[in-house]
Amino acid sequence: MRPPQKRQTRLASRTAGARLHFLPPHSPDFNPIERVFAKLKHPLRKAKERAADATWQRIGAILISFQPEECPNHFRYAGYGAVLNEKLQAWAMPRHRASYAVAT
Repeated sequence: MRPPQKRQTRLASRTAGARLHFLPPHSPDFNPIERVFAKLKHPLRKAKERAADATWQRIGAILISFQPEECPNHFRYAGYGAVLNEKLQAWAMPRHRASYAVAT
């Protein structure tokens, strides 16, 4: 945000009775994808694949091991629990397994 926008946002939020909490420019603790990457990188490093095709195959196999129920938990852990609702979960879960099919 540019400085004039920041001032306008602060003024509007104070007028409405809200408080703003600014995050650092990069905060892995508040980014759900960072937890997913960490969970992906550990077994990937352990496998020690060196060929590009083998690495992509390994990534696909690791992603299949992720349980659909875990995804909303990563968002909740990062503090986004209030924005998750049953519609989002219902939409995301049935598509999970088919999205990461691995060719053998």
